[in-house]
Amino acid sequence: MAKRLMLVVIIGLLAGVPSVSLGAPAGPVEITAAITLGINLDVARPVTDRFNASQNEVRVKIDAIPWTSIFEKMMIEFSTGRPSHDVLMHSMSMFPSLVRAGYLEPLDAYFERKDLVDKAAFDLKDFPESLMPRERGKLYHLPYMTGPQILFYREDLLRAAGLGVPSTTEEFMAAVKRLHNPQRGMYGTVLHGIRSGAGGNTYHFYPFLFSFGGNIVDAQGRTAIDSPEAIRALEYWLELGRNAPPDAINFGAGPASESMMAGNVALMVTYADHYARFLDPKRSKIASTIRWAPFPRGPVGRGIAVAHVWSVSISRYSRQKEAAFKYIAYLLSKQAMPEYVKAGGVPPRQSILTAPDAPPAFRLSAEGLKTARGVPLDHQYIRMEEILSVELSNALAGKKNAAQALRDAAAEIRRIRGR
Repeated sequence: MAKRLMLVVIIGLLAGVPSVSLGAPAGPVEITAAITLGINLDVARPVTDRFNASQNEVRVKIDAIPWTSIFEKMMIEFSTGRPSHDVLMHSMSMFPSLVRAGYLEPLDAYFERKDLVDKAAFDLKDFPESLMPRERGKLYHLPYMTGPQILFYREDLLRAAGLGVPSTTEEFMAAVKRLHNPQRGMYGTVLHGIRSGAGGNTYHFYPFLFSFGGNIVDAQGRTAIDSPEAIRALEYWLELGRNAPPDAINFGAGPASESMMAGNVALMVTYADHYARFLDPKRSKIASTIRWAPFPRGPVGRGIAVAHVWSVSISRYSRQKEAAFKYIAYLLSKQAMPEYVKAGGVPPRQSILTAPDAPPAFRLSAEGLKTARGVPLDHQYIRMEEILSVELSNALAGKKNAAQALRDAAAEIRRIRGR
């Protein structure tokens, strides 16, 4: 945690970002894109190959980075003043810190350049507003991969047990407990227990927090993570953990899904963009029996997922900003969507998510995004997330109960935020 916080502090220590103009190099301009491992990389590779083959002006090299360490890597590079990436991938957790530090290039002016993009054809309005927050009216990123949490379940196991598809958190818990049989190698569910934001324990806890009536901060911006509703949500999440593999405390989103793909988990909540791997018979033993449903309704009367998105931005340090913009504009263009979808991605374009022939997981994503809630756009959010992540891990390990873990997290968050 100390390392993570130290890296965040670096943000406030650097003054100014050098302005570098695009030169006129001979031959293709070469740029480097930082892309996170997993489904983001699986999609980016073929789309980038197609981009490189489609024109002779820009060549993109991908630097594949674990999602658990990409923020630290970016911060270390920015601290030197010589970062090596032109295009940056980041979660919504990282966005406020990167913008406040001046590390991201505003995109608005580039969209007015007809030599760089056909703005009308690109159609910015096709992206959900919840995935495109602006800072002081400026656009700094394009949504790359979405996938609000939905319910994945084994149809064969539910049918054999005489259970219907869970539609509420109560029904979900009942099904998890009914199907939990570790003596036979079957766990009721699995958590994302690893300390992290997107892909880790905080983002896995948040939809339960929201659906139980809790929040990270209240309407006045005050820290609210220790409310009675939040404590009840964590108690529920910990009960799920008691019906999960013991090593789930170390699972990120990938290993959690792999445990279900191996046939060891009955039901789980995870990102909709995992649907393709579940259906791949080369990777999944349950390809013929896996099904999906909306995130279960909580005590508030609906299920509220996280407005989860990985985005791409241009580094303010890039010497090839125009080339970088051409690349990200292609990466998220409508013409790139067939390759994107073929690779297993869940695109943040409404026209693709709601198409008549879209996979069910796409339609569930579109519906989920209507009520999904994002993380606070607070430049200190990444620190808040780290503090909460540690306390969720403490609770999952049995070191603290739900109330103590959240009260300790809230106290530390209030200390750094002042409210």
